[in-house]
Amino acid sequence: MQPKVLYLGWDVGGWEGARDGLAVLTADAHGALRLAQAPVRVGLKPLLCSGALSVAGLLSACACREPWERMVLGIDAPLGWPAQFARSVIETPAAVPIYLPAPDAGEMANRLAYRWCDRVIHRVCGKKPLSATFDRLGNNCTKAITACSLLAANDGARPAAARGPEAPVTFLEAYPALWKAGAGKTGDPVAGAAAALAACHLPAAGSDELDAVLCALTAACYDNRARGLGLSLPQVAFPEDFAHVVEDPPESTIAAEGWAYFPLDAAITRGA
Repeated sequence: MQPKVLYLGWDVGGWEGARDGLAVLTADAHGALRLAQAPVRVGLKPLLCSGALSVAGLLSACACREPWERMVLGIDAPLGWPAQFARSVIETPAAVPIYLPAPDAGEMANRLAYRWCDRVIHRVCGKKPLSATFDRLGNNCTKAITACSLLAANDGARPAAARGPEAPVTFLEAYPALWKAGAGKTGDPVAGAAAALAACHLPAAGSDELDAVLCALTAACYDNRARGLGLSLPQVAFPEDFAHVVEDPPESTIAAEGWAYFPLDAAITRGA
């Protein structure tokens, strides 16, 4: 008998205010997804600043009382920094070679601003991600990374790409924008997402709650592929699918920078 699995989606807001979208999906024996409760928008700063952030706290925040044995958490925020940027801020200026982008290279080639997965998404999906280091997204990034550290300490959570024994809680980076039609935040779910969520009453387009649902969908699709569950869910992209699309990175780079899971259909239908 398969353990009870919950797929939790978190659309990360800034540290201040109540802009954190949370949603929980469950799957039946046939792989049909349903919402465990109505998605919510809350403020998670008190849980974070107290050091008490946990899976139980996240489920309580969205009034979800579903029992679970395993949790997969999809998070809409970068969970790592560009490796070159991280080196530049850790080392003293005299200890690390100066990084200078090539004068004839485009913006996405800047290793201080963009990760390998950002360059892949730009190349294969025709969408330019925000920079975790240079754009306002960095605020959300610090919050998400702090949360993952607390989930690791309080629940033994591990990132999706981690090697070794499986943990009961797995977290991964989601990219809900690529599950929606059009370039803006207000787009409706694309066909694959709409079909997978057909049994769900979805929040309004453009809402943080809808993005949280799409993060939860990403978690479910990741779990389906990673475990070979054979459910009728869209395929999500793994790093190895694009190993040679943009310069082949060392495994350590992907481990350090993270990877944003997105639907493979986005690469096929929007590929540049």
